Amino acid sequence: MKKAFAFKYIFLVVVFLTLLVGSLFLWSAGSLNSGPLQPRSFSTLERSKVLNRLTVLTWNTSYFYGTGSEGPGYKTRSQGDYQSRLNQAILLVKELNADLIFLQEVDFHSKRSYYVNQARQMAEELGYHWIELSSWNNRYVPFPYWPFSNQFKRVDNGGAILSRFPLKKIEGFLFDHPRSKPWWYNHFYPYRYMMSAEISLGNRRRLRVINTHLEAFDQKARLKQIEKIVKYLRSLPGPYLLAGDFNMLPVGSDKDHGFINYPDDDYRGDKSFSVLTEPLGISPQSLEKTFPSDHPDRKLDYIFTSVKASDCRVVKTTLSDHLPLLCEFKTNLFAQ
Repeated sequence: MKKAFAFKYIFLVVVFLTLLVGSLFLWSAGSLNSGPLQPRSFSTLERSKVLNRLTVLTWNTSYFYGTGSEGPGYKTRSQGDYQSRLNQAILLVKELNADLIFLQEVDFHSKRSYYVNQARQMAEELGYHWIELSSWNNRYVPFPYWPFSNQFKRVDNGGAILSRFPLKKIEGFLFDHPRSKPWWYNHFYPYRYMMSAEISLGNRRRLRVINTHLEAFDQKARLKQIEKIVKYLRSLPGPYLLAGDFNMLPVGSDKDHGFINYPDDDYRGDKSFSVLTEPLGISPQSLEKTFPSDHPDRKLDYIFTSVKASDCRVVKTTLSDHLPLLCEFKTNLFAQ
């Protein structure tokens, strides 16, 4: 009788704990959607004038925390500190005078950055059109694991495209999580993505612009994501410009493992760069290193297109752990 009671008691406890953990997982999940995105605007410009030059900026902002935004050494920042850093970033972008801005790892509604929509505020200050795609939306993220006071908690983060000119025919795609990770890990892990829009260059010329952030820690998953991007780009009827954080090294990099500050990062045997560039016949506009921002030892951030930029440079700043990449193009080179 006692054994039967004990078994029943243990069974009920296990059921209760299972339901509790399951409820917590369901509660911690947010909502994500692929497909058409909603264009938004602080611009009064409804039509594009004829463009002779197009200036493009891509920047993994790391939610403007700076170096150490994840992992060992992470500490929370004050609201005033975040706002100051965002203000500095907006001033920098204004000075660079980019027509198109691709942002990755930008916060939309996260506790760590005090629920400020960083993309919206930047677009408002610039007077630009913008779209955003949430790729990491959880009510609670238990990272960093310790101490609890440093955990991210509510996270809503992803990619954004800001444009001086209207954004049309907008799409967003979330890639599958890496299969090498357990389901409970992926539950709290960000999706990687591709977001796309069309801008007018004037004289009935159109340019498809694509912002992406690819898998960092699983080469197989990154290759699958790249294959989907290649298939998408091949389906386009006209010229395109692809930019973002690809988490891959160019062929011939002077170092592919043994990074001092990130000893676990290992790119040996990674074919991501070739799988992307060779089928499309494209090459990066710059090979300058972009990460980490305080002592760059590798290139992770790129702008790709079929034409050569007239000017391209990395911008020095530690507002993020990535350096922004700025390129200028002559628009008459974008053949229809």
